[in-house]
Amino acid sequence: MKIFWKIMLVLFLCVCCLSAGFYFGATYKGPLHFGAPSITSEILSESFKTAGELVTVTYSYTGLGNFTNSLMFKDWTIPLTTKSFIVTYDGIIRAGVDLSKVDFEVEDYVITVKIPDAYIISHDIDENSVQVYDQKKNIFNPITVEDVAGFEAEQKELNEKTALEKGLLHEAERNARTSITELLMKLDGFEDYEVVFK
Repeated sequence: MKIFWKIMLVLFLCVCCLSAGFYFGATYKGPLHFGAPSITSEILSESFKTAGELVTVTYSYTGLGNFTNSLMFKDWTIPLTTKSFIVTYDGIIRAGVDLSKVDFEVEDYVITVKIPDAYIISHDIDENSVQVYDQKKNIFNPITVEDVAGFEAEQKELNEKTALEKGLLHEAERNARTSITELLMKLDGFEDYEVVFK
């Protein structure tokens, strides 16, 4: 009889241990990721929806440009109508991404992030840095505001092309991944998640 009760006691303890194991296993949210995720794609999208533009790279440069113009008659340059100047200047190009257009998908404790293409957010020439050299004015063909505006636009285009060739947007996208990861790390429970970028 004593052996019977000992066997029953052992069986009872085994059942209790198994029940406790199932209970804690179903509610455990540790590395094995049991339970429902606390971070959802809706939460992430809402958090980033009003974030706006994020500058992730700044490209500074010093430029030099030469402007020359003469009055023309058909295909002929009219003599004594040439105007010209040489300018040096400092510029800064800022590139990044629009955080409001970042897409998130959360599944099985994996946050998949799709970043929109990086683009040039702003490009400014520091007016205080502009230095004019060898300026040649012409009474028949004076330098106009349109000349200066057109020259500046042309110089910006040239410098943007150089910056793009040097990988400006690739660097902006790479830095955007780092910045977004740092923002996600501030969320409660982030340590349980893996981040994958597309």
